[in-house]
Amino acid sequence: MHLRTVNYINIAFIGLSMGLAWILPFELFLFSYAVLGPLHYLTEINWLKQRSFFTSGRNDYLWLVVCCLGYFGLTLLFDYDLVPDSRLSGHNLSGRLSEFLYYASYHFIFLAFAGSVAFAFLDKTWQKIILFAGLGLAPPVLQNLETYLIVFGALLPTVIHVYIFTGAFMLAGALKAKDVTGTIAFMLFMAGGIICFLAPAGSVETTAYVKESFLSSGFQYVYSSIYALFSKAAIVPDQIFTAESGIRVQRFLAFAYTYHYLNWFSKTTVIQWHKINKRSMAGMALIWLFALALYLYNYKLGFQVLLFLSMLHVFLEFPLNFRSFGQIFSLGAGYLSGKKQEPL
Repeated sequence: MHLRTVNYINIAFIGLSMGLAWILPFELFLFSYAVLGPLHYLTEINWLKQRSFFTSGRNDYLWLVVCCLGYFGLTLLFDYDLVPDSRLSGHNLSGRLSEFLYYASYHFIFLAFAGSVAFAFLDKTWQKIILFAGLGLAPPVLQNLETYLIVFGALLPTVIHVYIFTGAFMLAGALKAKDVTGTIAFMLFMAGGIICFLAPAGSVETTAYVKESFLSSGFQYVYSSIYALFSKAAIVPDQIFTAESGIRVQRFLAFAYTYHYLNWFSKTTVIQWHKINKRSMAGMALIWLFALALYLYNYKLGFQVLLFLSMLHVFLEFPLNFRSFGQIFSLGAGYLSGKKQEPL
């Protein structure tokens, strides 16, 4: 498919995602996350694997897998109350242990993200060791900063991943191809998110099932994290479904997530669906159908079972994220200087 045709399709997807998010912000988000999400995780991980995860070392990706396993394991411990909530357990030995585990889940995301700078740009093992040694000293200090907890605890694997990084991929592609339709698609996507977030919200109606599925899966914490960046006032779960701020945030999330998935599936020249091994395609299809069955049976159960796969695709994409920003800087500098720059 011609690149310009793909860009036109993406522009149509932006309009579709925004229109549906405006009308059904909660329903669209839950549908996209459960139906489009698992297929996106599977196909992107397969694509990243074929390209050695865009890392400089053959086994660098294993560090990201270990970090994801650590995050996933700690999340389950707290979800199933296998350790006491660190905010309620006091300063005894059990309390200090639970506090350590609570913050460790944030640190795994930080170490995977920051460490991916080395995987993307450094070739020597000793360089990576020095960088990781420095990164290991940072979390105990950073955990005292509320912004650190908000960004790495909630926003990086969600809003930043689906909106900022998607926008970066689109911009890098537009700069590299020098195609005006790609630039238009990028600008419309970024503008769409801003409009959803800032425009008057009005009111929406949601069913009891939608509310229960949304709250039981913990999606309200993404909303509360965004809310915390702009307000110190306390919030309650029902505000998400009734308050104007809750509806505006949810429209933004529904738009960003839905287009994030559709944008990926439109990249036929990148993914090259026809070249995917038939056995791999069959395996991905079976896992996807299993995921759909879980979400249909119980949305919370589907979310918990698929959480590792969801986070794994985020973690494994980190080196590519840094390469994309490097490419934007390189190409942008070339245009400003009038010299042709080789992308990173």
